[in-house]
Amino acid sequence: MTTLKTLFILLLSTALVSTTSAQQCEAPSSGCTYGMFNYEKCICECIKPYCPDANGDCVVPLDNCGGNPWEDCTRGVNCPWWGSLSSGDMCNTGSKVPAGVWKIFNTREICCGVHAPFSSVCKQKGPNGPVFDPNNPSITPPS
Repeated sequence: MTTLKTLFILLLSTALVSTTSAQQCEAPSSGCTYGMFNYEKCICECIKPYCPDANGDCVVPLDNCGGNPWEDCTRGVNCPWWGSLSSGDMCNTGSKVPAGVWKIFNTREICCGVHAPFSSVCKQKGPNGPVFDPNNPSITPPS
C-alpha cells in the first residue's frame, strides 16, 4: 500500500507541474479525501454526500454543498477517472461517479498507475479509455 501511495503522490505532483491553468495552485499534499482537486478552480470537488471542511478537504458528510461538480465535464478531458468496478484492468471516466467509488483521479495515467500499474491496456489512448475484453485481461507483472 505504501508503494501505491508513493506512486499516487509522485503522479499527482507530476500532474501539478504539467498543468497549464491560469491560476498557480497546489493540491493538498494528501489529496482530496472523497473528491478530486480542480486545478483551474484551486479547490477540492467532492463526491456526494461529502462537502469541504474548513481546510477544503472533502470529509464532511453533509450532502448540502451543491450538485454534481462534474455534471458538464467532457469525458477524457476534465471528468474524473476511477478504477473499473468490473475489471481490475482499466479505469473509467464520466460525469457521474458510481455509488461506492470514493477514490477518483484527474487523469487516466494517475488512475491506471494506482489501479492497474501492470496493465498494457489501461493506459491506451482514446477519449473514453480502453475497451476491456474480460476474456483477454492484460495485467502482467513486470519482467
